[in-house]
This record gives sequence, structure tokens and C-alpha cells, in this order.
Amino acid sequence: MKVLKITLPFFLLFLSQAAMSAEPVFGGSTENKYLREIPAPKGKAVVYVYQRETDGSGASPTIWLNNYEIGRLVPGSFTIWQLAPGKLTLRVDGAEAGSFSLISEAGKIYLFRVLVTQTAAGPKAQLMRMPDSYRNDLAAAQLLKNPRDVTSVAAQPIAKPAESAAVAAQELEKTPMPSSKTTISPGGMGLIFKLGTFTLSEENQTILSNTRNFDSSASSPYALEAYYQFDSGLALGGELISYTANFSTVGFNDKYDVDVLLLLANAKQYFRTQSSLQPYLGAGLGVAATDVNVTTVDAGIDPVSGNTSSIAYQILAGVEYRSSSVGVFGEVKYIGADTEDKAGEKIDVSGTGIFGGVAFHF
Repeated sequence: MKVLKITLPFFLLFLSQAAMSAEPVFGGSTENKYLREIPAPKGKAVVYVYQRETDGSGASPTIWLNNYEIGRLVPGSFTIWQLAPGKLTLRVDGAEAGSFSLISEAGKIYLFRVLVTQTAAGPKAQLMRMPDSYRNDLAAAQLLKNPRDVTSVAAQPIAKPAESAAVAAQELEKTPMPSSKTTISPGGMGLIFKLGTFTLSEENQTILSNTRNFDSSASSPYALEAYYQFDSGLALGGELISYTANFSTVGFNDKYDVDVLLLLANAKQYFRTQSSLQPYLGAGLGVAATDVNVTTVDAGIDPVSGNTSSIAYQILAGVEYRSSSVGVFGEVKYIGADTEDKAGEKIDVSGTGIFGGVAFHF
């Protein structure tokens, strides 16, 4: 019984893989002719991915369009997709060269060729974008109707089934289309606007031999962040953070504003990069500068003024709800910034912030 419990999952996995394997199903002559020459529908772009008969043997690597698994081609076949205009990413598993990311336009045709060559280390895949003139390559290729089911193909020629009676245009409309408006693509530039609250860690501080009482909450906190995110989810960039700390001298009727400005280089790691809800962790290192201004003067004490600066850092965690080009997010961060002037006087503007905002992805 124990042996059965151990082996059953592997047996079921084997059966599921076998069930997923299928012989290629090709389109008939009517479908092939129509789809090789189809113009881009109004408001859509058309994407062809094809593999010439001489571009390898067996099945090609898995193809991904906007993080949607198209499946595999076989030599001498093509597949076609129609998409709303917008960000288009295309890649094949195992291809070091030729991943593409571009902004597709309505009314345009995009052709990509998959090439598989045999090397001493094994099959090597390559993806190439072809000019429009290479649409003639499709004349020697057959429409592959089930690329997602093709997991292995024998090297010998495969008999093609009889022509389907379905109308080619209806067949294309029935195919699930990954929408560029809703698909999440991890890579690219990002710009984030943040607003929130910021709480100082040290409310009582000694400045110029007097005890100063800081308001616990800083005023007007905001941030602006720009970064580049890699397909792995790693994002590198910079962030500008600003807030104002307010304090008064214990026993006196004075008030001061401390304008704080931080410039940090950030590294963040996004998780679940192909889904709408993406948590992330990050850290940053840079500089902090303060400018002290008196707003209410008390005649019984000399006013404080001047500037301080220091190395600053932050650690942060958050979650973003992202569409293809816009996201909204919430973030918690701790900032360490114990600043100092040339005379050795210190102002600690460290604290914890809760921010939210809007992210734009390009």
C-alpha cells in the first residue's frame, strides 16, 4: 500500500503527459490559402510565427506570446494570432537570441521565424523577426491548428488530414486570443508617483544643546521613482523622496520646518510577474539632505538654521495590482537618515512611511 501511494502520483503524471501529446493537426487548403493572405482586421494587428521545412526536425521549442503559451510548431508549419494594438512580447524557450518586445500597431502584419539547428551541445533555438516581404515563406508552410497539444513529433514526414469543412475565418475567431490590453509583460521601463504618510522614529532630539520636540508625523511626503524591470522581475532604478519634519524647542514658543530630500538607488524584486497582483521586496542606498527653516521666532533663544546631510538607506515591501501599462500599489518602507552638519550637530529624520500611488509601465 505504501509503495502504491509513492508511485501513484508519478504514474498519474506520466498519464497526463501522454494524454497531452498529440499528432499535429494541419489546416486544409482553403484555410491555408485564406490565413496566409489575410489582411489585418480593423483595429487589430496580425502576428505570424512560422518554421520552414528546412528549419529543424521534430517539434520546435515552446513559443510564448505576451506570456501566453502558444505551444510548439513543427517544420513546415505556421500559426497566426490577431491582437489589439499595444505591447507585444514574443520568445521561445531556450533561445538566447531573438526575444522581441515592441509596440504593435493596428493594421500591420508581423512575421517571426523559428529556426532550430543541431549543435554538439544539442538543439539550439533562434527567433528572428522577418520583413513583410518574407510573407512568401508561408506559401510552403501549413497552418498548424493544435500547437498547444504538440509535445513531440517524429522526424519522418507526417500525413496531413483531409481539409476541414469549417470556414477559415470562423476558425480564427474561435481561437483564444491573448489580448495585449490585459496581458502582463514583466520587462520594461516604469515610472511611479507616490503619496503617503511618514512617521519619525525620534521625536525628542538635542540640537545646539537644547531639547527639540518633533511632530511624530512629517508633512507633505511624496516620492517619484523610475526604474527598468527585467523579465526575471528584478527592477533597478532611482527614487526621489521628499517630506517636511516640524519641531519646536521645549520651553520656548518657536517653530521650525526641516525640509528633507532623499535620492536613492533602488533594487526591487517583483514576484508572480505574469499575474495582475505582484508583491515585491526592495532596498535602496543614497544620500539625504535637510534644510532647517525657522517659521516662528522666540526672542528668548537663538534660532536654528542651516543644512545637514548623510548617507541614507531604505528597505521596503509592497504589492502592486498591474494591468499591461498601468498599476496601483501600496508600499511600506523604513528610511534611515541620521544627518549631520560640519559642526557635528545632528538631525535624525529616519522613520517609517506608508505610501500608495500609480505606476506607469512602458
